[in-house]
Amino acid sequence: MRRLLLCSSVAFLHLLLSACEGFFGDDDEGDRFVMVTADGSVQMLSGNDVQASMLWDGEIAAAERAELVADGDALYVGSGQELMAFSQSSGAPLWSAPVTLSGPVVALAGPGSGALFAMTLDGSLVALEVADGSLRWSLDLLIELPGSSDDALLFAGGSLVLGGDPIRAISAEDGSVLASYSSGDSYVSDLAAVGNQVFAGLADRVVALALPQLSEVWSHPTSDEVDNLVVGGAAVFYSVLGAGVGLLTTSGNPVASADDDGVYEALAMGPDNLLLGARSDAVLLAWDETALEEQWTVTDVSVPVQGLASAGTSVFYGNGGYVDGISAVNGNSLWVYQASGAAAGLLGI
Repeated sequence: MRRLLLCSSVAFLHLLLSACEGFFGDDDEGDRFVMVTADGSVQMLSGNDVQASMLWDGEIAAAERAELVADGDALYVGSGQELMAFSQSSGAPLWSAPVTLSGPVVALAGPGSGALFAMTLDGSLVALEVADGSLRWSLDLLIELPGSSDDALLFAGGSLVLGGDPIRAISAEDGSVLASYSSGDSYVSDLAAVGNQVFAGLADRVVALALPQLSEVWSHPTSDEVDNLVVGGAAVFYSVLGAGVGLLTTSGNPVASADDDGVYEALAMGPDNLLLGARSDAVLLAWDETALEEQWTVTDVSVPVQGLASAGTSVFYGNGGYVDGISAVNGNSLWVYQASGAAAGLLGI
């Protein structure tokens, strides 16, 4: 259910303009986020307690799915068979790499060691120089690294980590394999890292692996596939297919679990020790990180959720051609922003 907060005639007018087509502004105090739309638009937006306004927009290849990472002033977007870099502050394009990728981008990692790493749907893995987007190296995963999962990719501890069976640590410099860990199944839903420790959601467990050798630190069994996993400073938060969510410390100690038969479309770490989960039955939930105690629930959210992110004191989620902004404090609706096309990717800045 989309709810519009009407505070004053001026705020209402601004909200209507934003809902229709967006507008440019100088809102430096709002919580910033980036949205990519399926019709080929990338937009930097700022949301406050009343409205969301567009700071700049750019063009990217049209695609139903987009991958985003940010570092310093640079924003990197993988969409379709194109990878582009933009300035976060101005929106100016820095470079594009439309010819080095042979299939739609399904995962993006880094930047690290001066490179950005992208995986494509047809099984290619490429490293691009962050300075100009030129190709550093490329691998055919089907031939050179069989057993790789289709979108589990992470840069941590100076290495590129690739999910699958085995999970591999790969040199950022030349793509050579540095270490491997036998996971027992090519299914790896998510990878996350804190320092030199990598956490992986597998078909029957959550594991922690230490770089550079990918040696197992601990393993926590699960009743079914781990379909989402995120990590904060001291917590590992995960969902199990049809079996709810669980919380571990980064040292592997179980904290709590919340069992239900729902399927979670997305998990995210929010501000102030908040854990976020978007469930497929149109429910958005927030828990406290210390004990997995429920803080608030929003029902009748628009599904499917296409991206769940947070910045500052706000939580954002995309659905269709809209992004909904809600308060991280209590889950109350702040605003609804309508874009030019369906949301394909979302990133809090």
